[in-house]
Amino acid sequence: MGITRAAETLLLSSVFVLVLVSAAFAQTGLDDIAPPPVQVVHKEDLEKLNAEQETKSRVQLSIGLMSSRLNEAEQAYGKTDYDDMFVAFGQFQGLLNYSLDFLSKADNSKGKALDNFRKFELALKGFQTRLELIHRELPLRWEEYTRKLIKSVRDGRAKALEPMFGSTVLPDRPNKPEYK
Repeated sequence: MGITRAAETLLLSSVFVLVLVSAAFAQTGLDDIAPPPVQVVHKEDLEKLNAEQETKSRVQLSIGLMSSRLNEAEQAYGKTDYDDMFVAFGQFQGLLNYSLDFLSKADNSKGKALDNFRKFELALKGFQTRLELIHRELPLRWEEYTRKLIKSVRDGRAKALEPMFGSTVLPDRPNKPEYK
């Protein structure tokens, strides 16, 4: 009951074709993912931010600029123009990274410094909710970067909360005298 040479060749060639077809189908999913957008801060936005000298007003301005970029993304999403939505997402993430870098390097020795971090974190919390609403209905092609952007906002919130719970929050107290 041996297999003939022709049947063996037919079986091997059909297995080979099956492997090639499955490999071809597996690769089509990789081509369908949209590339991530460029994370930039517009020149006009950068000039506005650099014109602000006070940290509080600069944080408020960056929150406003980030909100306007997210509004642009929501409008593009409503029109199912996902490419424009991605451009707005890239600008949003550029502003997010730039603002976090500024806040971490700013002079935080003043008493109101933690308020800036708190306001920024609360704004990011609202942005995260809005991004998740967009992410919920997106086609799979645009889903991966949007998920990464939501994670980036979550990490930004953690970075903004970090100074509030660090070892520098409570002032150093002088040593109490020992009781004998």
